[in-house]
Amino acid sequence: MRLKINGTTFSYESIEMEIDPLNLPQWLGHQSIFPKVYIKDRDRPVERAALGNLISFFELPIFDEPPKKDVRLYGGMHFRPSQHDTLWSGFPPCLFWLPSHEIIQTPEKTILILHFIHEPATLDAKQALHFHLEPLHSRLSSLERMEDALAQEQWHEDIAFLLKNIESKTISKAVLARATTFQFDQPPSVWEIMALLKEKALRASLFSFHLMPHVAFFGATPEKLYQRHKSRIQIDALAGTYPLHCSAQDLLNDAKETSEFGWVKQFIETTVKHLSSHGRWQGEDRIMATSTVQHLYNQFEAMTDRNDRELISALHPTPATGGVPKEAALELISACEDFDRGWYAAPLGWISYEESQLLVGIRSGLLRGNTMTLFSGAGIVKGSIAEKEWNETERKMHTLLSIFNPFVCTSGPITTA
Repeated sequence: MRLKINGTTFSYESIEMEIDPLNLPQWLGHQSIFPKVYIKDRDRPVERAALGNLISFFELPIFDEPPKKDVRLYGGMHFRPSQHDTLWSGFPPCLFWLPSHEIIQTPEKTILILHFIHEPATLDAKQALHFHLEPLHSRLSSLERMEDALAQEQWHEDIAFLLKNIESKTISKAVLARATTFQFDQPPSVWEIMALLKEKALRASLFSFHLMPHVAFFGATPEKLYQRHKSRIQIDALAGTYPLHCSAQDLLNDAKETSEFGWVKQFIETTVKHLSSHGRWQGEDRIMATSTVQHLYNQFEAMTDRNDRELISALHPTPATGGVPKEAALELISACEDFDRGWYAAPLGWISYEESQLLVGIRSGLLRGNTMTLFSGAGIVKGSIAEKEWNETERKMHTLLSIFNPFVCTSGPITTA
């Protein structure tokens, strides 16, 4: 059969076989083929693992014709393609690829798929994989140093700057993010981290893009940009944050948080009008509780004939990670943030002709050797208080930090810069 993607035609073959169930993070940790991808769905008991890269696409992929078999491309993109610094070296502005090996696992079965481009399909490709696994031994990493890219005093100044622009009606909302860097005595294992997230972050989509040895972007995101099945799309609206111990009803009644959530819903409704003839919200607004915080949540369903490139271009970023109006808010965010968001808060996941699932890369971190950078943001609207927003980013970061407690040990005092 053939694949025709972004105007190029490829000769394609595949072999599918059922195999014994696997602990996929552990299995990925034993493989020597890069890149490695792991995705666990928030809503369904589906895990995906992908190894290798047969063909790469440096712009969002479009399937020019329906293939005889549905083929998934994995990847992600920068929050803003114009941004790029050494922190995100190895993570292109946009990259999607066809893996050489793929596993799709549900409670019912585990399917291994071997992909081939311009060569005959052969079971020899399975020989590159390791299935007789020893347990991954914990590599306790001692935390030696932590540093915020943004001092708390600067955070207060930046929020005052954004509130001034909100008061003057230049913008209505902006999401300000911060990056905190942790230095360890040895590289933490992303696959041990993912194994712990799998146990504890039960109300999130898990992801790890391990593009090269000792370099991985990972997270436990509560938010999907959208999910598509043929022409049916489901778009997440998620905003507003309360601590987990607070009353859900108080969050539903909080004027500031519901205002922030309202901007997200309004953006989605307005955007989808240009993509679809009709759509609807799934009932009343409700609470989505993660392992550490709770959010206002709803989902918009619509039918559309637009391709994934058009959908992503129209929907990213929503006001949940960018602002209102989009371009003005993004310019002000860039003026405040002194780090490159890279793949943080950007769309990542997989795309096929029949289906696609694009997560929003929040509650996430970047591992690069001995260094781990965690990212967290807060929505700034009229009435925002700098100290409360800082505390909100701390709680969101705790989603990942709490996972590391059994994994990370400290030996002596930690240097804080």
